[in-house]
Amino acid sequence: MSQEQKLIQPETSLVKYRNPQRIAKKTEDEKASDGFDPRAACRMQSTESILSSIMPPRRIKIKDEIFIQEVSSSPASRIEVVQLTRLLDQQLEARGAKMTGICPVRRELFSQVFDELIRQLTIHCAERGLLLLRVRNEVATTIAALQSIYASGVVFGLQKSLAREADRNRQENRVVELETEIAQLKKRVKETGVEENLPARVTTERYQAKNLVFVVDNKALLQVTSSFIKSQFLKRILAWLFVLFLESYQPCLGARRQENTRPHD
Repeated sequence: MSQEQKLIQPETSLVKYRNPQRIAKKTEDEKASDGFDPRAACRMQSTESILSSIMPPRRIKIKDEIFIQEVSSSPASRIEVVQLTRLLDQQLEARGAKMTGICPVRRELFSQVFDELIRQLTIHCAERGLLLLRVRNEVATTIAALQSIYASGVVFGLQKSLAREADRNRQENRVVELETEIAQLKKRVKETGVEENLPARVTTERYQAKNLVFVVDNKALLQVTSSFIKSQFLKRILAWLFVLFLESYQPCLGARRQENTRPHD
């Protein structure tokens, strides 16, 4: 299929266009049809002018020639409406459009169908066409605003994600530093504890040595004291026995003396 045939039967456009026309340069009418002024729409008399202002003609350059294809001003029949529905379903299926969620392909095809509806209603009633044009522009503005908000949200979320990642890395590094510092402090505490316990250990050993000497001395003193007490006890017993002996022997001694002093007959 040549490029001219593609212009006559566009493959991706659901809007009905006229046959392409070869032009050499831009005319004043084409320059005026590039932009649309809603305030000047009421001054437009022909339907073709309104259609050209709503949907600017398509242009394509083939070699050194420029072709222009304007929107068709012929009303659509019932058969064409049915064909448009079938063509929409075919395009949705062929291009793999998703029926749920955000899908650029589905949005593009539905936009083309909406433009075709604007074209058909503008042919029957220019005021309805202009009203639908305003609706289309409002929808486009809303979608653009939502896209801008979404892009800003994505950028903001990405920045927050990067900030959280950086903060997490910083916190992990801080945790490693603190763990290293804690290990060093524990080592220092252990070393300091050994150094602090050394004088106490020496003092304890000295105290134990003194106690041992004291115990030995006390044991020797106890032995000496015990020996002395035993000797004194024996002496006292002997003295007591001697006294008892003397007390028991004195009567006998007195009797003998009396016998010796008694005169013999």
